[in-house]
Amino acid sequence: MGCLRLGCAFIMTIIYVALLLALGSFLGALADAYIVNSNIEAIVSALLASPTGFLFQHQWGTIIGAALSCVLGVMMLLSALKPGLESNWLEKYGKPINATVTEIEPKSRSRRAKTKGKSRRELYFTYFVVAEWKDPRTNKLHFFHSGELKTNPEKLFPGCGIRILIDPRDIGRYKMEI
Repeated sequence: MGCLRLGCAFIMTIIYVALLLALGSFLGALADAYIVNSNIEAIVSALLASPTGFLFQHQWGTIIGAALSCVLGVMMLLSALKPGLESNWLEKYGKPINATVTEIEPKSRSRRAKTKGKSRRELYFTYFVVAEWKDPRTNKLHFFHSGELKTNPEKLFPGCGIRILIDPRDIGRYKMEI
């Protein structure tokens, strides 16, 4: 994942966090108002009369709701950035190995497509590359699976070599260079 994709993921997450912050503040104020006064008609009329005054009147609910939504937003940010950061780490510190492609697995999928206003099912294929590598130190055979590929990797075929970056401390963390 390059810098541009990381930047886009970061910007989109900031937008989501801002929306979550507003929604969390509002829902926190509503929860606080309901705890204080369980009369829903009074809560709705106070909210419609002055939305900002409603938020200021129920400050603790607003603060708690905003804090919870910020925590949720930070969790979203980390989950969005993690794949790109992991990929960058492997490119910088990963140990390159040469594995052998054992299989190109086609998987048929279907999706709904619209043509001239009519909806129909469309069949398409995605591909997965499977490779193996024997660790010369332990003689243990390891298998690696690529992520879903939208096009057939025509330059790869069973028996050819492929470069894989592995985490020397955890062979389960790897990046197949396709």
